[in-house]
Amino acid sequence: MKPAKTRIAGRKSALVYFLPLLGFGLVILLRPLLMVLGEHLPLCPFNQMTGYYCPGCGNTRSVMALLNFDILTSLQYNIAPFLLLLTGILGYLELLVQCFGKTVHLIPRNSKVNFTLLGLIILYYLARNFVPGLLP
Repeated sequence: MKPAKTRIAGRKSALVYFLPLLGFGLVILLRPLLMVLGEHLPLCPFNQMTGYYCPGCGNTRSVMALLNFDILTSLQYNIAPFLLLLTGILGYLELLVQCFGKTVHLIPRNSKVNFTLLGLIILYYLARNFVPGLLP
């Protein structure tokens, strides 16, 4: 009989393998509900009061475009949902590789890289208010 620690590790590994299938299945199953909910969210109060786009402006339309598998349109509306999806995929791949006993870092864990990325994101959100091609 296998030790309890090995059985638990085996169950965790099995869960890690099926996690993307479960997540993708839930998104496909709940897609019609998510589309209806997305159409009934209120408009951005910051945009209505100031006329400028906040970092969250376009997120709903971006997610709805992703639900329709339209990546380019999603990126036009807002880059944040795509970046979060990409980070989630990279995090999952790190976890998957860890199940095989190896450690790999696909997501940078260096403060210089993180601050550089944060600065680029802030510049993107500022530029999208003034560059016509970046408007959501």
